[in-house]
Amino acid sequence: MSMQVSLDRHLKFASTNVEEVRIEISRYFTPHQIRFLDGSQRLSTVLRRVHVGQLAVNVLEYGGSVMIDPGALDDFYLIHINVRGECELTHPGGHMTINAGRAAICGPSRPYRFWWHPNSQVVAIQIPKDRLAGQVARLTGHTVTDLGDFDLAIDLEGDQGKALMNLVRYILNDAENPAGLTSFRATALPLEQTLLSTLLRFQPGSHQDAISYSFASVAPGYVRR
Repeated sequence: MSMQVSLDRHLKFASTNVEEVRIEISRYFTPHQIRFLDGSQRLSTVLRRVHVGQLAVNVLEYGGSVMIDPGALDDFYLIHINVRGECELTHPGGHMTINAGRAAICGPSRPYRFWWHPNSQVVAIQIPKDRLAGQVARLTGHTVTDLGDFDLAIDLEGDQGKALMNLVRYILNDAENPAGLTSFRATALPLEQTLLSTLLRFQPGSHQDAISYSFASVAPGYVRR
């Protein structure tokens, strides 16, 4: 997966001060701890961020080798895509490597730690729980109170992962255009819903049975028969 990311119009902050970085990242994401892993305390953090409807699409770099411990994410899901470098992700159930071929979607029900390799760049998409639940309700006609977890790993080399990444690329490119679709609520909302529907449709998890039935039932009765 090769991807050029800038979002230069949407720079939020850049800093080499570890305490400032912790405070600012906590403000945009969730309170967390940060620890250097290689003893050099080399940090060059840059955050760019744009909203697509109620989703926050972030492009984040730390520069150095750091461990980020946010605990549980509480009120949002997080899609973590490495567009440069690698990150290791640990949680109570195990460990995975996030790289060019595999992204992760972290749910709010369990704690995580992110181990960033030097010079990594990550696209991190924050999805509020209520927005995802609302999209499930639109697709199924049923209100949900607990979506559970998605399968943690997203295969970016399969057809479904490629479809998701094509949409993410489009959103990032569009956000660089002051007159792009992401700049206006009326056009950003369908992009948000398309991203959520793509995730719900293609990424396995505890929601899958209800979503699969919903998509199948869109066809006319004679087609389903």
